[in-house]
Amino acid sequence: MWSYGKNNKVLILDMDGTLADTYNYPDWASILRGHPEDPWTQSGNVNPQEVYDMFLNLTPLIESQKLLEMSKRFDDVLVWSMAPWDATPQVCNATYQAKKLWLDKHFGWIPNILVTRFNKSKSLVILADRKSVV
Repeated sequence: MWSYGKNNKVLILDMDGTLADTYNYPDWASILRGHPEDPWTQSGNVNPQEVYDMFLNLTPLIESQKLLEMSKRFDDVLVWSMAPWDATPQVCNATYQAKKLWLDKHFGWIPNILVTRFNKSKSLVILADRKSVV
């Protein structure tokens, strides 16, 4: 589990739409929802391999060196991302594995990634500890 010291300044980044171009990936919403007729509803048939392939093949939105330079003002960097909505344990695992491999490939200097279930409020954790999280 990732942790930080009380006085550390931590840069927390989201992956989807911040580091990775998730929302321009072909059929991204349909893949994450299990290909229902309406891509904004959940079918329950999300394919872990499709999710894995999608997250593994995203295009970076920022150059690694540029982000590295920006991050030097901080003591640590954490990528905090989410698994698809109502994901099964298999889809959560595929999401974590693909996002970790993607991060290692494109931003190998960032050692920490946290993937939580969708709807887990990131803001509540961050607001609870404003003194040490930037």
